[in-house]
Amino acid sequence: MNFIYLIIFAYLVGSLPSAFIISKIKGIDIFKVGTQQAGTTNVFRVVSRRLGVLVLTLDILKGITIIFIADYFSVSNIEFLFVCLFCIFGHWNSVFTKFRGGDGLAILIGLMLGISVISFLICFIIFLVLWGTITRHYDHPTLIAVPFAIIVFVALTILTQTEITLSYILSIPLVAFFVLFHSVVQRRRKPENYIRLKDI
Repeated sequence: MNFIYLIIFAYLVGSLPSAFIISKIKGIDIFKVGTQQAGTTNVFRVVSRRLGVLVLTLDILKGITIIFIADYFSVSNIEFLFVCLFCIFGHWNSVFTKFRGGDGLAILIGLMLGISVISFLICFIIFLVLWGTITRHYDHPTLIAVPFAIIVFVALTILTQTEITLSYILSIPLVAFFVLFHSVVQRRRKPENYIRLKDI
């Protein structure tokens, strides 16, 4: 597949507005409530937990799809990074919702699952421990927990000698950086809309 077509496909996959559609079915415009973002967290908080889990699942599938497509077409090192980033960019700026979206953390999870399920599960446990203990006093605990978990994921995946190439694995920290950066920028733009951890 031509690389241009591949990144367009990745963008469209990322653009699929599962949070917006599911919330709309319930009569809620996700862009007018909570954090005003079309993501799992906002659906979980202002629509319903059950539908939040559904949105999480659908967005994770976006990342897994990208891994399978990239592996099937044997894209090169730099091409893989761009395919991932275009998928995330599509989630941030969906063509179906007037270029609005969410942060893309669920897609990052899908990418990690597509590379190594075992490594992801281990780093997810580490993330939960950090998020629930060391970082629980911070307003944005993911900024500390996610980087630690990503480092562990990369190390474990390399050590287990996964069939996925090393360049694919090393792309994950870069994608994670962009996801976290986007989250911080959105938070600072509308700080009054974000629920602080100590208020939960």
